[in-house]
Amino acid sequence: MEITENQYKNRIAEISVGASSLRGHPAGTIELVRKQLRRINPMDFNVATFNEFLKVLNKKTNLIKRKIQTIDKDALYWGSARKSINIFLMNICPTL
Repeated sequence: MEITENQYKNRIAEISVGASSLRGHPAGTIELVRKQLRRINPMDFNVATFNEFLKVLNKKTNLIKRKIQTIDKDALYWGSARKSINIFLMNICPTL
């Protein structure tokens, strides 16, 4: 059976964020972050310069941070959002 690109991306989102990576976060955070990671198109990061890459990375980080804040509006969670994206990108991109 062949695995589709979407199935692969969903699996990577699932294994990238777990209880150990988001320890201490409110209930529902892990599934919310996984849902946001599933929506990321890895090709959005295929840009010409490092500055462009950082713009995309910051945009995605802030989006996930705002989603986490719907669960806990008083917390910042920027670092948790960035950590989740970093792990996701590390897992979804083939090694060179």
